[in-house]
Amino acid sequence: MTLLLGLTCEVSGQSYFFRHYQVEQGLSNNTVFSSLQDEKGFLWFGTKDGLNRFDGYHFKSYNINEPNRQPAPDFISCLLLDQSNKLWVGSQKGLFTFDQQQEKLVQFLDSFPEINSMQFDRKGQLWFLSRFTTCRYNFTNNTLTVFSTRDYFDATALSLSPGGDVFVSTLNGYLQRFDEGTGTFQRYDLFAHSPPASSNWIQEMYPAGPGELLVGTSNQGLKLFNTETGDYKDLLITNPDKTTIYVRDIKKYAANEFWIATESGIFI
Repeated sequence: MTLLLGLTCEVSGQSYFFRHYQVEQGLSNNTVFSSLQDEKGFLWFGTKDGLNRFDGYHFKSYNINEPNRQPAPDFISCLLLDQSNKLWVGSQKGLFTFDQQQEKLVQFLDSFPEINSMQFDRKGQLWFLSRFTTCRYNFTNNTLTVFSTRDYFDATALSLSPGGDVFVSTLNGYLQRFDEGTGTFQRYDLFAHSPPASSNWIQEMYPAGPGELLVGTSNQGLKLFNTETGDYKDLLITNPDKTTIYVRDIKKYAANEFWIATESGIFI
C-alpha cells in the first residue's frame, strides 16, 4: 500500500493538498463508500467493513453486533444526518442509527437489506432505497410506504431539489419527481436528446442552485436538469480521449464550485 503525503496538484490554476489514509493509519478498510462531517467536526466514513469516526488524529471503528449470526463484513453504503444531528447509517444488513451516548449502532429496520441511498424530505420523512426499491418512513404515525419495483421503477439514487421536491433516479435514465398531492411520480427522460449510450444508469443527483439538479450517470458523464422546465443539458460527456465518464459522486465546495468524483479522477 502506498502512502501519499504532501501531494499537490494544479487544477485550473489552484493548488490542492491531499493526504492519504488507509488501514495502516487506522481505517478499518480501504474501500470507503460514503463520508460526512457532523456539527461537532467529526468525520464519518462508511467502509466495506464498518463505520469509522475520525477526529483529525485517530480513527475509531464501529461494527454491527448481530447475536446468533455468522460474522460478516459490515458494508456501510450511505450516511445521513437529521436535524437533531442524529447519524443514520445505511448498510447491507439494514437501516441503523448511531447512539452517541453508548457509542454503538442501533438497528432501526432489518426487513429491508442493502440500504444504498437516504434522504429526508421537507416534512421530516425518511426516504431510502433498499436495493432498487423506494421506501418512505413517516415518523409521525410510524408508517412505512413501499413503492415496489413491480408497480413503480428500479431506483438508483435519491435527492431533494432546491424547491423541496423529492426526486428518485432510475437505472434506465429517468428522474422521477414525487407529487405530494397525488402521491404519484412524474418522470423525465435524461437521455431524450443525447447521443446513444450503452447504459442509461443514473448514479447520483445533487442540488445545484435554484431550479437545478446536477445528475451524474454511469456512461454519459454529468448533466444539468432544470426542475422548472423539465429539460436538461449535457455538461461533460467524455474525457479528452473520448472515453465515457462514470460519475460516482458530486459535492458542493463553494457557491460556484462543485467537485465531481468519477472513474477518471476528480473534475472541478
